[in-house]
This record gives sequence, structure tokens and C-alpha cells, in this order.
Amino acid sequence: MAADEALLNRASGAVLRFYTWMRSAVTLGRFQDALSAVDVVFCRTHTVPVIRRPTGGRAVYHSTDLTYTILLPDYLAGGRSVRQSYRYLTDAMARGLRELGLDVAEGADPAPGPRSRADCFAQAAPCDLSSGGRKLVGSAQVRRNGWILQQGSIRLWPMEIPEGLFPASESLPASAALTCRASVEDVQAVLAVELGRLLECHWIPSLLTPEEADEAGRLLAERYALDAWNLGC
Repeated sequence: MAADEALLNRASGAVLRFYTWMRSAVTLGRFQDALSAVDVVFCRTHTVPVIRRPTGGRAVYHSTDLTYTILLPDYLAGGRSVRQSYRYLTDAMARGLRELGLDVAEGADPAPGPRSRADCFAQAAPCDLSSGGRKLVGSAQVRRNGWILQQGSIRLWPMEIPEGLFPASESLPASAALTCRASVEDVQAVLAVELGRLLECHWIPSLLTPEEADEAGRLLAERYALDAWNLGC
């Protein structure tokens, strides 16, 4: 999270970033109430870190998922609204996933009634991607100083959601992903091609610059390593 926000704070060009998780964790939406979203005592007992994202949305349990970050200037989104820009980017991602043989569709409109669930993957919004009634890709954005940062989780591989992580009324089936034969590297490759084509970008593999790394270190120390940020809002 610190690296993603550092990229936003030091933005100078479009960025596509992929990463996986060394251990299970939960990320919360920027304005989400931590104590009602997850069982914080359960997370501490089972050493599951809870980290607040700079982007909005709801809680995401990370384990076997592939996480992506897209940073782009507003003009590359063509003046689209938040929801329109989600769809603009996820349409390209859907094309890439279909190349891997996945039957991917846009998420359905939320069912009538209050949207009280804390878990991002408990319900698919119109701009999410799903398959066979299961949400595959959930995303969230923040916009700042003419730049868009979109973060998302891609669930294509089997994932066990720990019982007790989310409130009992919001628990999910044990398996919250498809069984995908494609590798993480295959998924990254097709998404990079389709997003590059959409944004007319040629992605150049790189590490954080020294300035970005310093900014990430500062954000980690002052924000993302602190309960005041992660469990407050």
C-alpha cells in the first residue's frame, strides 16, 4: 500500500504494477469502519495483518489472489466518471482473461436492499468482473491532483476464506475463486498487453526510483505500519 501511494504522490507517467502476497492479509477501504468490517481480534490471533488502502471500497482478503495497481493521468481516462473509468479499464482486463479461456462477464447490478456487507467479494457491482456467479475482479480508486490510482484483486485460484474473519452474517463459501489453469505470469502478460493497447502505453519493467522508495518508506513509517491509520479512518 505504501508503494502504491508513493507512486501516486510521485506520479510522472502511467504505471501498471502486479504483486502477490507472502502471507494472508486483509485490506480495508479508505473510509471503511475496521471494527465492523472484520473481526480484529481474530485477525490478531491468527496473525492476519489488517491494512487500510488509499483507495475506497470494502474489505478484501488477500491470499492466493493477484493484486494489480494502475496509475494514469486523468486525460488517459478520457474525462470518464469514476464508474465509467472502472468499466473502461476492466473491459480491457476482461478481454485479456477471455484469451485465457475464462468466461468473464461484467458484474450484475447490486440486488435491492441495503448493501451492508463488509467484504468486497460478497457482491459484484456493475463494473466488476465475474464468472459463473462468482466475482473474479474487484477494484477501487482514488483520484488526486489530476491522477487516477486504481487498485484491484484478481481471484482466479482456489482460496480458503478463514471462518470468523468476517462477521458471521457476512460469511462466504469456503472457495471464493475459480480453479484457473493459467499461471500468475500468464495472467499478468495478457492484462499488460490489453491495458497497454487500451492506454497506448508500452510498459517498461522497472523498480521504484530512489525518490519513490523514500516516499514509500516515509508512508510506511507514518501511516501503514500504524494502528491509528489501519484501524481508524
